[in-house]
Amino acid sequence: MMRILGTGLLIGGLVYVGLCLVLYFFQTRLVFHPSSSVSVTPEAVDLVYEDVYLNAADVQIHAWYIPADNAKLSVLFCHGNAGNISHRLETLSLLNSLGVNVLIFDYAGFGLSKGKASEIQTYLDVEAAWRYLIDEKAADPSGIVVFGRSLGGAVATWLAAKENPGGLILESTFTSVIAMGVKLYPIFPVTLLARVRYDSSAIIGQVKSPKLIIHSRDD
Repeated sequence: MMRILGTGLLIGGLVYVGLCLVLYFFQTRLVFHPSSSVSVTPEAVDLVYEDVYLNAADVQIHAWYIPADNAKLSVLFCHGNAGNISHRLETLSLLNSLGVNVLIFDYAGFGLSKGKASEIQTYLDVEAAWRYLIDEKAADPSGIVVFGRSLGGAVATWLAAKENPGGLILESTFTSVIAMGVKLYPIFPVTLLARVRYDSSAIIGQVKSPKLIIHSRDD
């Protein structure tokens, strides 16, 4: 009986260690769920747009710039961890109806963007998008609102802490990947296993811009 119990514990321990290794080595795949198929463009919702290609540390990043007539503000939109920019047309239409310019971009590995997604690369991607608005569109930093949804909220928070935009909007985001991981995988040592962190709680205090944080209890 003890031998059977010992064998069972050994097998259980090996399975547990194996799952920990999967979480450690494959967590990028767990975090990012890109789609490369850009099946529609803003034209589908009657928006005039510009196809834009950015350079983010030698990685080509695809973006759309949607201008609005007599706009005084520009919104830099950071989407979530799945799909690509073609899945955000409803958001683009809504923002355009408010009379603001919009720049939406795909992270590396998403949509038509080259490369592979990673935490560090998403920061480089959003920084390239920020520089495009300032350098190519002559936008004043105080006239740029950075809007992040879900994982994009962590990317937007990082940029806002670094660049001090006119405002920061966070929708349905999280405080950190570790906090989210502890909630989703309570039986695993997430703090030790996490290589992707997106620790917004550690840097949001550095954001001096006005902040609007939106979240639903049902999300």
